Amino acid sequence: MEAKILNLMADGSYKEARLLPDADEDGTLDTDRFLYELCGGKYSSDKNPMGYYYHYAGLEIRGLIAGHNKDKKKQRAAGMLVYREELDNQPILKGYAGPMYNGIDDKTGKAIIRYEA
Repeated sequence: MEAKILNLMADGSYKEARLLPDADEDGTLDTDRFLYELCGGKYSSDKNPMGYYYHYAGLEIRGLIAGHNKDKKKQRAAGMLVYREELDNQPILKGYAGPMYNGIDDKTGKAIIRYEA
């Protein structure tokens, strides 16, 4: 008996994983569209002297970025259930779980990406 890996699709059906596109390794991230909230840990956002949220550059300066999420655009277009579009290419931070979508900031209109220690 042959084992198959199936993926749940957006329409509720299942498709064989080998027939679906892989996630792109690299993509682009418009860093101006996002704010980053760090919950807990040394860099908790409530300890941030510049305000409650970090900008992408603040994460870079602190050396927190360990990699980036894969771009799932092709998989999403194929109808696969994957994480939301705002999480494509987001940084993976040392010592934090995430990224997680946390809504839209009322003041700036930017998407908030949350990480938890």
